[in-house]
Parts: sequence; structure tokens; C-alpha cells
Amino acid sequence: MTSNVKEKRPYNASLRQEQAQMTRLRIMDGARRLLAAGSYSSVTMDDIAKEAVVAHQTIYAVFGTKLRLAQAIVDAGWPHVDEAFKEAEKGRESADPKVWLRTAARISRRIYELCADLVRFMRESGDPALLARYRSVEDERFSGLQELMGPL
Repeated sequence: MTSNVKEKRPYNASLRQEQAQMTRLRIMDGARRLLAAGSYSSVTMDDIAKEAVVAHQTIYAVFGTKLRLAQAIVDAGWPHVDEAFKEAEKGRESADPKVWLRTAARISRRIYELCADLVRFMRESGDPALLARYRSVEDERFSGLQELMGPL
């Protein structure tokens, strides 16, 4: 006796997950552009939705609030910092204060060149959570530079 019932195919959600990640990144990129050009209070979720070419409900579904979206943008904006601080090793090897200062300047430039918009946004947001994150970033940077300048 043969069965006319089809075998159940396994569900593979990898494509859906990839699409969701692409949508998330598109929202974050659009929001970052708008927030860098304006201010936290002047940018609406509808503005972000138009920039990212998604429905504003999608933004709420993915991030919940504008603050969580802003925090996600800020958290994602610093992948280059560890690489920049690897240069500190070279500066520590030298006994020349000029080398230390040049190294410190190069590290700061490498960090802020890629995320100056985020720094300005966090500093000017007026939001306590984003201001705290800004102070945390600055504290980390100063600690790293103090380690470099330790022998001074």
C-alpha cells in the first residue's frame, strides 16, 4: 500500500534570518545618517522608516523604541577600537615621549575618524543613557591612552 502523504520537508530559516539582519542593518544605517545630520529629538521614527525604506512598524518590531535603536547604532559603531589600541604596543616599546604622543594622536584619530558622528550624536542627544555611553567611551579611551603614557 502506497501512501499519498508527502514527506515533511525540514524548515530552513537561514534565508529569513539573513533578510532580517539585512533589514536591521538598513534601519541602523538610515537612522545613523539622519541622526548624524540632525539631532535625536528632531528625527522621527517615520523619518527613519522612509530613509530605510521600511514600514515604521518594522522599526518598532525590531528595536522597540527610538532609544533602543540609537543604542544599537552606538554599540555597533566601535568595532575598530581594539585594532586602534594595538598601536599602543608600539608606542610602549619606545622611551621617546614624542613617539608616545604621536601614537596617542594616531590612536585617537583612528578611533574618532570613523565614528565622529556617533560621538557628536551621543554628546548632543540629551538622553541620559546615551550621555552615559559617551562618558564610558571617553573613559575607555583615556584609560587606554594613560596606559600608553604610563612611563611619563
